[in-house]
Amino acid sequence: VQDIDGSYFESFTALAWKQENQRQSFLQAAETTVAEAPPHEFEVGISPIDYSMPQNEKDKLYVEMLYTIANAVGGKI
Repeated sequence: VQDIDGSYFESFTALAWKQENQRQSFLQAAETTVAEAPPHEFEVGISPIDYSMPQNEKDKLYVEMLYTIANAVGGKI
């Protein structure tokens, strides 16, 4: 049968094995990448930014947000 079909099925099986091997190597590489945690900011020279703000600033921001939503929708507060 190999002589008649030009070894079609054997080539197909070899292609499936090759694709499976590529998939396995990709999965192994992905697992290795995921296992390594990224470095902390200070280890690479990035100084962390403090995003905390006083409560009165948060309240002003909240009121501004409500004003924007109410006027964008056309509702009343």
